[in-house]
Amino acid sequence: MATSDIPRDEAEAALAARRELGPDFEDAVVESFTEKLGETIERRVAAEVERRIGSPEQQRRQSKDSAEETNKAFILALASLGLSIPLLGVVSNSSQDAGTLGVVLVLVTVILVNLAFNLARLRR
Repeated sequence: MATSDIPRDEAEAALAARRELGPDFEDAVVESFTEKLGETIERRVAAEVERRIGSPEQQRRQSKDSAEETNKAFILALASLGLSIPLLGVVSNSSQDAGTLGVVLVLVTVILVNLAFNLARLRR
């Protein structure tokens, strides 16, 4: 966006009109100029807001993507627990040393799968 959307000559013209027309029209000239200035400020603010946080459509898309990712993480956590319970039951019925090792392996695997998924999600 240009440094000034209201050219300097337009500001000077408004001042000249104010001087020429006299005090009767001073309020109208000033109001017209401030209205143009206000519109310029509004456009600049809107452009800056969009530049910083994106358009409303981009925000909706990001929100939807975030909700989908959260749902996937929740489903993965439930699936991990659902699979780990029977696996823990099977490995814990093994001999004492193998059962302990099996329980540790199942739990570490569940933790690593969930950790890897969530770290990858955070990187995106």
